[in-house]
Amino acid sequence: MTTLVALPKVDGRIGLVICGGSPYYRSVFIAEVQLKSEADKSGNVWAGDAILSVNGNSVVGSGKVYVSRLIKECESVVVLEIRSWKFQGSETSIDIAMKCLKHKIVEKMSADVADILGICRAMLVNDKLAVHLDRLNKMAQFCKVFARRLGLFIAEFDDQSAVYKEFAEVFDDLATKDRHIESSSALAMVGSKYRCMSASGKECVVKCRRALEGVHTLLVKVG
Repeated sequence: MTTLVALPKVDGRIGLVICGGSPYYRSVFIAEVQLKSEADKSGNVWAGDAILSVNGNSVVGSGKVYVSRLIKECESVVVLEIRSWKFQGSETSIDIAMKCLKHKIVEKMSADVADILGICRAMLVNDKLAVHLDRLNKMAQFCKVFARRLGLFIAEFDDQSAVYKEFAEVFDDLATKDRHIESSSALAMVGSKYRCMSASGKECVVKCRRALEGVHTLLVKVG
């Protein structure tokens, strides 16, 4: 719901603290409505409302410094176009209650804390960031599947490497017991090949485990 609110200046102030705006979000938000100020007395301005224009000048996509300057340049009355959080037909009573609670909490905060909160909110609802977050979540799902399958592969390959080592020991034992030089040499060669396969397998398992640890670290950081 949008509305025009005319606020007379008293001692050069209208009683608003603002936050957000470019480059974090397209709108500048009201972080605090100061008690007994002209904005508070109007009953039409609430913490969390978005400022769309100041005296007819659109401020959508502008920074809060620019909006503050426009307000200061107004000599007597500041006309704000506000997009309000107030009741709309699609909202339930619990929605309104939760919003009232949120804005009451914001009003109790210092200007700096409210400003940080406003920027954080803006970052969370920023369309581009939302797209990146969606991509990151999809990547996280892919990494979870990849990590699970890589873990199974590592376990199977580790077992296979252990089997190759046992084969190497068997062929080494046969080569030692064989009295014929040629056959003993051949058995020893086969044992050597199995030992190399086992060593290569173990090396591959170590590298894969490091990769798996990296994937797990990424998943922990993602959430």
